[in-house]
Amino acid sequence: TEPGVKKWPIKMRYLLTQFLGTQIEVYLVTLIFLWIRPLIQIEGMIGALTLGLLIAAIRVYPRFWNMWIQSTYPNRLLKIEFFAGTVGTLVIFASLQLMV
Repeated sequence: TEPGVKKWPIKMRYLLTQFLGTQIEVYLVTLIFLWIRPLIQIEGMIGALTLGLLIAAIRVYPRFWNMWIQSTYPNRLLKIEFFAGTVGTLVIFASLQLMV
């Protein structure tokens, strides 16, 4: 019921759109990890999370900032977006580190 949140009349379409968008994002982040991770001189999980923080900052900050200054999107939801984007990126990078 927040004014800044889009209403989807067809829930299945929303879920499919969300799923596909997330898949594309994860594939792109995976490519970044595989390309840049070998260049980071910090070993193991700490190196992966360091790279994850850098990518999270690049992914999350511009979107957060623009939504905050250009919209009426509620601050509570902005905080959730910021937290979820950062944690999500770190989880992806930690998972990739464990798999590679």
